Amino acid sequence: EWAACVQRFYDFEGAWGFVDGKVRMGAKYRPHQVGGWIGRGRKWMLPPALPSELGEREAANTWIGGWWKWWRSLQPKERGAEIESEELMRPASADWSQMARMYGKNGLLQVMATLSWWGAAAKRREEDSEAWSVAVKDVTWVLEQIL
Repeated sequence: EWAACVQRFYDFEGAWGFVDGKVRMGAKYRPHQVGGWIGRGRKWMLPPALPSELGEREAANTWIGGWWKWWRSLQPKERGAEIESEELMRPASADWSQMARMYGKNGLLQVMATLSWWGAAAKRREEDSEAWSVAVKDVTWVLEQIL
């Protein structure tokens, strides 16, 4: 799953020539760890600690819920993003024009970074791993739609 998601992301960035985009995703609902990571120069080898790594079940659930709120906020309206759910609709057609321009370091790379951190943390707990898998599948599906 993760390898397929990374490949779709690579294909997406490659379609834009691996350049920085002009559309910024904005920080509304974005997990605060992303801002800290950006402020430290986006160092892949120094990911932020997530609550699930610290063994804080309630905090981990809050982080996961926050991630989904952020992800929903980026979706086209046709996905039913206003619904408080991790299961977004997968419409046959939707306006992907905004998301399709979220390439480069200020775009969907941020989403991929959070998935990589979450995946590393989720290896410690099966329920976190299942939630992460659902997120990876959804991001992969979105990347397939915008390619």
